[in-house]
Amino acid sequence: ARGFAEAPPLECLDLTREDGDQVSDSRVGVLRLMMDISTAGSYHADVETSKPSLQEFEIRITIWDVTNISIFRDTGERNDVYVKGKFSSIDYFGNERHAVENTDTHKFANSEASFNW
Repeated sequence: ARGFAEAPPLECLDLTREDGDQVSDSRVGVLRLMMDISTAGSYHADVETSKPSLQEFEIRITIWDVTNISIFRDTGERNDVYVKGKFSSIDYFGNERHAVENTDTHKFANSEASFNW
């Protein structure tokens, strides 16, 4: 029997419903599926599936520079600049989560800004 050394990858597809009032379809859910492709006529054994174990992970984003700053707050052409990042995700159970993080502030930036965080 054929098996997987590790769990096969899961695919996530949006489930949509045609909405007559709008040009695009409305998202109504997410379909999580696993696809096993085999050649015609080959033996295909059922794959045992189970709910995946929870794993914690961290996403890190590094912002090295911001350049071409052209709108200034004062006559000295300086700004206090920071970058705001927004992250949205959907967990295994379909719960949406949103996080917002800001970098440190680069005080008195002219046309460029750099960050420590």
